[in-house]
Amino acid sequence: MAVRGHTGSLSKLLDRSISLHPLVNSIQELASAARGVEYEIKQLREQESRGDHVDLKLRALNDRLMLAERGFLDVEGVQGRQWFKHLIYGPPSDYESKLEFFPGIADALSQSTRKSQQNRQAAIQHEIWRVARAIERAASALKGNLT
Repeated sequence: MAVRGHTGSLSKLLDRSISLHPLVNSIQELASAARGVEYEIKQLREQESRGDHVDLKLRALNDRLMLAERGFLDVEGVQGRQWFKHLIYGPPSDYESKLEFFPGIADALSQSTRKSQQNRQAAIQHEIWRVARAIERAASALKGNLT
């Protein structure tokens, strides 16, 4: 899962006072949900090969996949660039940034040099929480928890 690699790259840029645990936990939850979807797809293929009608089940699965992708979107968008809604992929505001993922976190990192240490940590941690919640929303949609 590419998102795990992104987290590893991000951890190299952060000091130890900033926790990636919310992000790591949400990615683990998403990976678990993805394994469940893979198993469900396998079951549907077997049912289809036996001649069972799986059209409605496939439609429901496809709807969950679509909702999972929407889970990565945030109504407020990336801070300072509200038109970018995707919290996993998008260009950072600092085009010299090496991060091509987690645009809100990348922006918080690049803008943090003008802030106090405490405000810097709080801004970055806030963006980490926002991304973690987006990943949790996607995992929840994959599991069929559409509340």
